[in-house]
Amino acid sequence: MTETGNNSIAEFGVLQKKKISHQPLQKLSAAITRPSKRKRVTISSILPIGKEAQAAFDALDIDSTDEVYYPEGWIPSNHALDEHNGAIKFSWKGSPMNIEGQAYYDHLHPAEIMMASSLRLSPVQYLKCKRTLIMAAKKLQEQRVPFTKSVAQRLCRVDVNKTSALWTIFGQLGWFN
Repeated sequence: MTETGNNSIAEFGVLQKKKISHQPLQKLSAAITRPSKRKRVTISSILPIGKEAQAAFDALDIDSTDEVYYPEGWIPSNHALDEHNGAIKFSWKGSPMNIEGQAYYDHLHPAEIMMASSLRLSPVQYLKCKRTLIMAAKKLQEQRVPFTKSVAQRLCRVDVNKTSALWTIFGQLGWFN
C-alpha cells in the first residue's frame, strides 16, 4: 500500500477510537449486546383471515374421522365430553333446533348433539367449526401466539356469538392445548 493509504487507515482508527471513547459505557455495551429485532408474527401470517378463511371453512373435510384428521396430541377427547355429563356451561337464548336425521348427525357425541342443537347449528356447521377452531389453536400455539375469542370469530362462517360459545366450550373441555 502507499503511504497515503496507510495514513488514511491510521486516521480512521484514531477517529473511531475517539468516537468510542466519548460514548458512555452503558450505551456502548447496549449497542454490542442488543439482540436483533425478531420478526413480528401476525395472525394473518399464520391463519387464513377474511375471504380466505371463508373459503377454507367451506372446503373443510368433515368426512374423515377425528383420528385421521387431527395430528397426534390434538384429537379432541370424547372422554372430556363424557366427564361433563351434559353439564357443559354455556347459555343460549331460544329453543334448541332438532338436528336428528341431518347429514353427519351420527358423527356427533351425545353432548355435541346437545351443544349443536342448543346453538342452532347443523351437524355440518358444528363439525366445521370444531375442526377450524382446534386446528387454529394448534397453529397459533406452535407460534406462541394466544388464541383469543376475537381470532376464533374471524375463522368460522357462522354467527360470531355462536363461535364465541364454541370457543368457550372447547376451552373448558381442554381441546385447545
